[in-house]
Amino acid sequence: MATGYQSNLGGSMYISGAPGTGKSLCVTSAIRRHPEFQAVYINCMSLSSSHFIYRKLANQLFPKDIIKPNKLKSFLEAKFICYFGKIRLVVIDEMDQLQSRNQEVLYTLFRWAGPSTSKLRLIGVANALDLIDRVLPRLKEAPQLVPFTPYGTQELRDILESRLEGGTVVDKTAVILCARKMSALSGDARKALNVCRRAVEATEMDNQTPQTPTRGDLSPPVTPMTPVTLKVVSRLITDVYGCGSNQLGGQSEDDGIPFQQRLAVCCLLVLTRKLGTKEITLGKLHDSYASICRDRGLPRVDQSSLQSACTSLESRGLLQLKGGRRCEPRLVKVRLRVTDEEELVAALKDRSLIDSIVREGLSGNRG
Repeated sequence: MATGYQSNLGGSMYISGAPGTGKSLCVTSAIRRHPEFQAVYINCMSLSSSHFIYRKLANQLFPKDIIKPNKLKSFLEAKFICYFGKIRLVVIDEMDQLQSRNQEVLYTLFRWAGPSTSKLRLIGVANALDLIDRVLPRLKEAPQLVPFTPYGTQELRDILESRLEGGTVVDKTAVILCARKMSALSGDARKALNVCRRAVEATEMDNQTPQTPTRGDLSPPVTPMTPVTLKVVSRLITDVYGCGSNQLGGQSEDDGIPFQQRLAVCCLLVLTRKLGTKEITLGKLHDSYASICRDRGLPRVDQSSLQSACTSLESRGLLQLKGGRRCEPRLVKVRLRVTDEEELVAALKDRSLIDSIVREGLSGNRG
């Protein structure tokens, strides 16, 4: 990013990964370290229409110019595709929200950043790993792809310990448990930090009895510091995500796919084969997933956590989600991108899970 900016040449980059993997934080941190970039940051969640991105760009990059709505696109194109002028760095977060029927807006933005004479450095950020290949197959100059994978247990532990350093004391075993469970669920650092925050708040609420001052001591009563225990964190994880402290098997495989994600893939494979369809709604997938977990005595998560797991799988290229954030969660469509069983075995590294759930699930349907 710095090299392209300093050479005064255009170009594009697409950063992808599941929620909570540090995409936006990494970009904004890099921009803060390079104030000379004079970057423009736009989050597309605030746009009611994909074409409003043109007005946002014009207002932030050229605030002194008065441009008619029907001239916005041509005005920006003349500014970006030229031999002279300074480079403009534009970061577009939640870029998948710019999708439209013919993808005209996305094609236009990447086309502006493509030519060697361009004065636009474009950085797109979104969850879907395959957005460029799937949505923009006719793109002549593909952007540089930078995938962010979900955090593993050790990475989450390092993040939690760095944030907690010097603050409220949290028992080391509680930090390890939180990192292990959140890694198994989705690898989302924000969820892990949220668990710790709520654990601290719960501990403070439980610790409301102040010490009684001694006679003659005029200082205000001091509440003794009580560390956040493993029990508090375990209870919170169970209440919020529906998985106990001794559950979520397979989470120790940091270099592989977490257990709940492997389970979701197997359930989706069973459903697509049973129903003879390529797409399943998230609601139907969660119903089937919950049923399989209940029959087998396996830990299960709620629909929101299952959706996070599916988003992580999408970032790995195994699933495809359709519907976006404006769609009701239960109606989001889930599609398996890898349908060959041997390929799934290689990806999940868990033949026994596939054999037991998929084959028994299909035989149960025939019965």
